[in-house]
Amino acid sequence: MFGKKNKQQSNTFKTATSKKKNADKKALKSLGLKNLSFKKTLNPAFTFLENDRNRYVIGLSCMLISLFLTFSFVSYFFSWKVDQDKVESWSTTGYEIFNENYDGSNDAKNQMGTIGAKVSNFFINKSFGIFAFCIPFFLFFLGL
Repeated sequence: MFGKKNKQQSNTFKTATSKKKNADKKALKSLGLKNLSFKKTLNPAFTFLENDRNRYVIGLSCMLISLFLTFSFVSYFFSWKVDQDKVESWSTTGYEIFNENYDGSNDAKNQMGTIGAKVSNFFINKSFGIFAFCIPFFLFFLGL
C-alpha cells in the first residue's frame, strides 16, 4: 500500500526532454561525432592558466616578444633601404655565422638582426603596414 507506486505515473515534461536528448545523442553518434562543448574543449587551457607560475611565464614571454617587435619595427624605419634587397633574397637559417669563411658583409642593419629584419619586413611591408605597431602594444598589455 505505502511502498508500491505506480510506475507509469511520471513527469511527462522530464521524459519528453530526456527522450529528445537521447535522440540527439544517437544522431550525433550515427554521424560519428561526440557530444562537443566549448567548456570541455577549453578545459585544459583553463587548468593550465590556473597555475600562477604558468601565467607569469606566459605574461613575461608576451612582454619580451612585444619589446623585440617594437625595437625591430622602429629599427626597420631607419634600415629598410639597406635591408630590403637582403631580406627578399635571404635563404639563410642564421647558422652561417659559425662558418669560418663568414665575413659579415651581408648582415642586416636592423638592430634586432636578421630575424628582426625579416619579421619587421613581413609585418610592415607585406602585411599590416604602420598598424603593425598595434601587435606589440596588445601583446604588452596581454602580458600584464
